[in-house]
Amino acid sequence: MKLIQLSLIIFGGLCLLGSAHAAGMEIKPGQWEFRSQTSMPVQGGIRENVNKQCLKDATVTPQTLMKDMQQGCELLDSKGTANSLSWKVSCSGGGGDMTGEGNVTGSDETLQGGMKMVVSYNGQKMNMAVSWDGKYVGPCP
Repeated sequence: MKLIQLSLIIFGGLCLLGSAHAAGMEIKPGQWEFRSQTSMPVQGGIRENVNKQCLKDATVTPQTLMKDMQQGCELLDSKGTANSLSWKVSCSGGGGDMTGEGNVTGSDETLQGGMKMVVSYNGQKMNMAVSWDGKYVGPCP
């Protein structure tokens, strides 16, 4: 079950578009609203979440999206352009493994993306999919 929590923590990194790194997507700094839908067959149905965040930096990279990964996780094959990002992640530990692929596309005021993950724990596999979108809503408070 720790890997399920880990998967959710990794997804949380998608919404933390904090510090800037090298080349990546350009977004408009300010207040953003993010809506996500998470599908895990084990839990049945789709979980929805909405949150707002003040994003101060204009450049988003796979490294910034996944900066809060837990120990034992590695960002692989990350790529970024002016309007899209993609990456792979692999985690191990606690008796299980998790692999995933993520992507983001958009413009300076809108973002769309998602992540597909497979969690293996005690010989069982669980698929998890997250889709989300973000929009600029104004200056930071």
